[in-house]
Amino acid sequence: MLGIALLLWLLSIGSYAQNASSTSVLQLQEITGKPLLPAKLQALCQKQGLPVSSIYGWRNYLLVYGPTEQIKELMFSLKKDYTNTRLQFYEAPFYRFDRSSCTDKTLAKRWDNVILSTGLVEDTLLQRRYLSLHEKQAVEWPEVSQGFCNASFQQLQVFQQNQQLLVIISIPKGKTLDELNPKTTDNNPRVDEWNQLMKQFQRPLPEADSTQTWVTFEPVAAPPAKNAPPVKK
Repeated sequence: MLGIALLLWLLSIGSYAQNASSTSVLQLQEITGKPLLPAKLQALCQKQGLPVSSIYGWRNYLLVYGPTEQIKELMFSLKKDYTNTRLQFYEAPFYRFDRSSCTDKTLAKRWDNVILSTGLVEDTLLQRRYLSLHEKQAVEWPEVSQGFCNASFQQLQVFQQNQQLLVIISIPKGKTLDELNPKTTDNNPRVDEWNQLMKQFQRPLPEADSTQTWVTFEPVAAPPAKNAPPVKK
């Protein structure tokens, strides 16, 4: 899982709040390297009942995060409309934290989501170890989940396809990761150990700077309403 210490500089992103357990991600990558224009995707999302706030972007990538069935329907529509685009479907997270393991199981009514991505090392043995560590984390590294509880994380999901990881951290709406994240390591040195351990499995995405291990997918602004009044100058 990601090194939480690396997240201190990130700002939380307002997004589609999810309480449902069945959520997926559809990622679009423009194979020429040019930025993808979001207008067509926004229109298709609205047809599928997905809010445009569920769309995020970084460089030549766009992604949509939402309920699995709606994401699947969207994927079939996109295959006809985005011919020069590589589609990648993240159906289910291989790791998921929720507050069921916390002493205080209360959930916030509204969430903000922080969406991050990094690359996974090519070594298949290291990849298997990475997945195995997450599978056993609750038993062998319970302090990590306790740190998430202490920081009021509502949910944390990690998705993988090929050599790309997506991490979605849900926090109470109006809070920031800068504000909450230090609580994961307060009187909890095992979280620091976990963060250091995870670094050996991560590498920057091909489009990222060599020193930029994690990148942030920013929310894509909604288009103006058709009947919106003109802006006064």
